[in-house]
Amino acid sequence: MALIAFLIITPLSNAQLSVTLPKKSSKSVTAESPPSILLTVDDAGALALDGTLVSRADLLDRLRRAMDARSDAVVFFDASDDTPYETAMDAFDLARSGAEVTISVLPDKFAR
Repeated sequence: MALIAFLIITPLSNAQLSVTLPKKSSKSVTAESPPSILLTVDDAGALALDGTLVSRADLLDRLRRAMDARSDAVVFFDASDDTPYETAMDAFDLARSGAEVTISVLPDKFAR
């Protein structure tokens, strides 16, 4: 009996939902954000910042200069598959230690 009442009442209830969507902006975004900053560690433990080899002593200075040109503080980190864990974490900690950055580890499908 309740099922029959439900089947009769449901189509009669005309539920409406009002949605307001934002209007399409006529302004075009012309300012390009600088490319992402990528810190890589190769098999031998050599560091590269955006593809340019950098010594451990110069890493923090170069990282700070690169971050000054950006509004976000995100550095992507990638270590070669054959890099020893200690070496990779050493570079990771070094990058975190002197600069206020967020470090994001790249998954394999996005790396290289």
